[in-house]
Amino acid sequence: MAGGTNGTVKVMQPAGGPIVVAGDFSMAGGVAAQNVALWDGSAFSSLGNGVEGTITCGAVMGNDIYLGGSGLDGSNDLAHWNGSQWSFTNVFQGKFPQIFALYAHNDTLYAAGASAGFVGTNHFVQRLVGSTWQTVGEYFNDAVLALSFHDGHLVAGGQFTATTGSTGASALHVAQFVSGSWGQLGAGLNGTVNVLMTDMYGVLYAGGALYANVAPLFGLARAGAGTTTWEELLPNLAGYVTAGAGPVEIRALMSDGIGVYAGGSFSVQQGADIGQGLAYCSGAPDSFMPMASFNGPVNALANDPFISDAYGLYAGGEFTMNESTSIPYAAETILASGIHNPAVSSGIQLFPNPAQDRLTVTFDAPLSGPAVLEVVDAEGRLVLSEMATGRTAVFNIAHLAAGSYTLCISAGGSRRTQAFIKR
Repeated sequence: MAGGTNGTVKVMQPAGGPIVVAGDFSMAGGVAAQNVALWDGSAFSSLGNGVEGTITCGAVMGNDIYLGGSGLDGSNDLAHWNGSQWSFTNVFQGKFPQIFALYAHNDTLYAAGASAGFVGTNHFVQRLVGSTWQTVGEYFNDAVLALSFHDGHLVAGGQFTATTGSTGASALHVAQFVSGSWGQLGAGLNGTVNVLMTDMYGVLYAGGALYANVAPLFGLARAGAGTTTWEELLPNLAGYVTAGAGPVEIRALMSDGIGVYAGGSFSVQQGADIGQGLAYCSGAPDSFMPMASFNGPVNALANDPFISDAYGLYAGGEFTMNESTSIPYAAETILASGIHNPAVSSGIQLFPNPAQDRLTVTFDAPLSGPAVLEVVDAEGRLVLSEMATGRTAVFNIAHLAAGSYTLCISAGGSRRTQAFIKR
């Protein structure tokens, strides 16, 4: 990515076309950028004077960019870019406030974090209502590291194993907020959850610890739409993921509509294929295939909205090399073969892309029968649905908010997807 950055990347967040890249760096692609920059597909640019401090997470809501962490611009835990300038505030009050996860859903911003006081550390979730932060449910007995939504309910994942207080209940690393209270989601998971992601079909994925010392853990699991039952996707991970010194874990997930790309700190071998830091799971148990050989962990993943005929992937982290190639902290690739991404279609053209008012869909060959065309937003919500026949369909997208979307085409028992940008 234009020469990468001169320090680690922790956040890659789509922002209505450009990608927000944040971490611990002072230069991005040769441009002075204090810990945060925008990537437009070919070059980096700075965002004001940047953000001082430790950044751990990010979220985009409308035209606003939020970064969470600790010691931001002094002693704050939240930075807010309103399109022209940064402002800073504390979401978690008390000594050493810090945010571990941010999540935007239905125009509401959620934050998971901690505040330390003289009697200990409180771990909990808050949401922004107007200009006021409100606590969501009970406190947890350890850190909340990830947030998402599943079947209309807020989900939290992390190091915790229970809620606290007089009504404390078991919550093994993953909890769902239902009827004003946190409760364990399904049977829970047997290790720390670092990342949660809900795909365009409402499937919730959890990624986290692969080992506790040498004992294998869940690593990667999913719960389908309409169910709270967890399916472990790496049930035999000890056969292909190496247990090593330091944390062996998944830190980032990205869906392609069929399976998931997983980034983190791990080594994986399937047959003659060996890699580190990045793998792809097609959705079948133990289909965890190496995708790169980075010399350091992958902390963040994002898809590339600037191409329309293939699946582009960005990775950011603590690496500087992929095999013998220098890739300092931020890398990109195009996966057009369909080997790891069978959902990508070579027979679909979207024009224009990016689009503003209308999106034209053209098929290389006429459809054999009626097809269902659905548009879902970056959070997996269905925003448009139409039937199509023949070789061309036209969508009126003028009313959609600017951002990244996915067109899903179902016909003849098959399903194909293609990404596009609404300006």
